[in-house]
Amino acid sequence: MDIDWSELQSKLKDIIDESVDQTDTDLSKEIASLTTMSQSEIQNLFPEEADQQALVDLMTIVKGAQTQNDKISNIFSNAEKFGNVVYNLLNRI
Repeated sequence: MDIDWSELQSKLKDIIDESVDQTDTDLSKEIASLTTMSQSEIQNLFPEEADQQALVDLMTIVKGAQTQNDKISNIFSNAEKFGNVVYNLLNRI
């Protein structure tokens, strides 16, 4: 039996793309449940999974049990990571 490697590669790429899309949808749905934003707003503001993850990380810091000074220090330490998230959030208001 001959294997058509091009066809197999194409099928695997489609499967991976579908998985990524589903993961993005699931992540935005979960974020939306924790905010006043809808799932569609989350997906529009943060279309990349990395940005959605950065938003979750930022929310974790802000809602954490640390002191306000520790939270601010932690945010500043990760300013580059949170830059796009902060920009998109502030641009929304």
